[in-house]
Amino acid sequence: MQTKVKIIFISQVAGEIVFELSEKISQEIAETIFITGSNYKKKSKKLTLIDAPKYNNKTYFSRFYTWVFFFIFVLYKLLQIKGKPILIISSNPPFLPLVGFLFNKLFNWPYILRVLDVYPDAINQKRLISKKNIIYKTWALLNKVVYKNAEHVISLGHVMANRLNKYMYDENNVLVIPDWVNTVKFKPFFRDENWFYEKHFNKGDLNVMYAGNLGVTHDVKTLFDGIESLKHLKGIMFTIVGGGAHSTTAKEKAKIFPNLNYLPYQSEESLPYVLSSADVSIICMGKESQGISMPSKLYFSMASGNAILSISSINNDLADIVKKSNCGVNVMNEDIEGFKNAILKFYNNKDFLKASQENSREISLNFYSSDIIIPQYLSILNDVILSK
Repeated sequence: MQTKVKIIFISQVAGEIVFELSEKISQEIAETIFITGSNYKKKSKKLTLIDAPKYNNKTYFSRFYTWVFFFIFVLYKLLQIKGKPILIISSNPPFLPLVGFLFNKLFNWPYILRVLDVYPDAINQKRLISKKNIIYKTWALLNKVVYKNAEHVISLGHVMANRLNKYMYDENNVLVIPDWVNTVKFKPFFRDENWFYEKHFNKGDLNVMYAGNLGVTHDVKTLFDGIESLKHLKGIMFTIVGGGAHSTTAKEKAKIFPNLNYLPYQSEESLPYVLSSADVSIICMGKESQGISMPSKLYFSMASGNAILSISSINNDLADIVKKSNCGVNVMNEDIEGFKNAILKFYNNKDFLKASQENSREISLNFYSSDIIIPQYLSILNDVILSK
């Protein structure tokens, strides 16, 4: 029975962990089709990749345009699929879950939703629309219908799940399954075995890194102002590795701040060495974004043995993990003095730094590794298959 079931995975932006999940599903459950705008070169006998329109996050307009283009592309491709597959849909684009609802009502296809960011809350948080706006109200109403008809709604954290509950008819239908990391690939490397460290960093410095997208929704003000507040202190070096809407600003700041280096996105093969070069990783969330999103880069930094400096409002999944794991410090958005004090604590208290790093690695192994999280998805899928 299971060999006849197709799984269709849909996500415009898909990082390494999502490809890892799709491969595992294709190997252990059924033939899988993955529709994505992200590049992936590996091939698998039971995994078919369909290249879709890519995501462009440089401006709000480019984001919306590429969201719509991807949505239409997915509709077209799914109409060509025969049978009764199970859809696994990431909320990226944010209105992509409507695809699951439409094909469920038209063809009785079951679907599972993986909520990456909570909408319309996210656009309200950015002050783009108010809760009184007709778009917000309509979107919220559609959420209730779409979520009700899903086999499961998956949240990345408990705070996010609490926010999603207002859109649920049955709160028990929200499953909390965090993102994960391949802890075999991402791990601490000795400095003399890390070519990236040898190439880009000075021995003896406290290396503080921000790696990833510098998008329009990230709190780059706290990041840049915090770095500037420490620019005259020797022995602490900040490195930004990535791109996005604020990458030009990062390049300009690196020219005038003696304690800041900027490097563009690195290859996928280099990433384990990149992250392991850091002593401290900075993870940012936007102001008032409690329960709206959860940055998966946290787990990669933890697996790499980095201490964590998170920048976020209180009562969110990011700050909660940092606190409970004893792997670093969370500072509030726009708290430049808190940012400065946190960095100085890592720099002056070597025991605290080492303990934070060790806790990061241990927690990632015990709670956020592929071997722990992916089987939860496999179990859910098998249950859905057996129930149909």
